[in-house]
Amino acid sequence: MRELVTRTAAGAALAAALIMPVATTATAAAGPITAAQRPSDVADSFNDDGVRIHSGPGTGYSVNGLGYRGHSVTKHCFVGYDDQWTYITDNTTGVSGYVTPIYLDNGDLDIGMC
Repeated sequence: MRELVTRTAAGAALAAALIMPVATTATAAAGPITAAQRPSDVADSFNDDGVRIHSGPGTGYSVNGLGYRGHSVTKHCFVGYDDQWTYITDNTTGVSGYVTPIYLDNGDLDIGMC
């Protein structure tokens, strides 16, 4: 009897562990978070010189301006999954657009989706 109770408890714990990621995935798949749910704009800076700030999320979009080390940046949100782009404003020049997060000191893990 004791073995049956232990197996039942272990089975319940396993089932709960398997169900939890499914619920989280379903919530995440419901769509991007809204501006109200997204953290406030986050300060950052460029980690390289001559970073192209594109008008859209990709290299096929025109370049609005260039960012440089020491420029203050405000990160607003990110787009994409495999090929991720962060929408920023270069506070030093006032230019806004998209950059890949590898050129930002803190990446884009601290902001929400656009």
